[in-house]
Amino acid sequence: MKEEIKYLYKKKDFLNISLYTAHLKAASEWGNDWELIRNSIHETLNLQFEKKYKNLDKKLSHLANTQIETDGENPTFFPRIVNKTDISFSNY
Repeated sequence: MKEEIKYLYKKKDFLNISLYTAHLKAASEWGNDWELIRNSIHETLNLQFEKKYKNLDKKLSHLANTQIETDGENPTFFPRIVNKTDISFSNY
């Protein structure tokens, strides 16, 4: 588990560095227009993320409600088997 966490942190750091270099490159190429472009991208992505998270929150609340309703029930899949035989064993 620790190795997986370390790997994911390394991956995150790599992606952050890549994003930072891409941002600097775009800023140097586009100059003052880059802020307008970046803001437009930000707004578009935020709207899309908002839609996704609303949908996920709705699903999560639905799942939480259905789990609360079914907590009281203990489903039994097969009826209990009771041994009603009268068999006795001897020592011989």
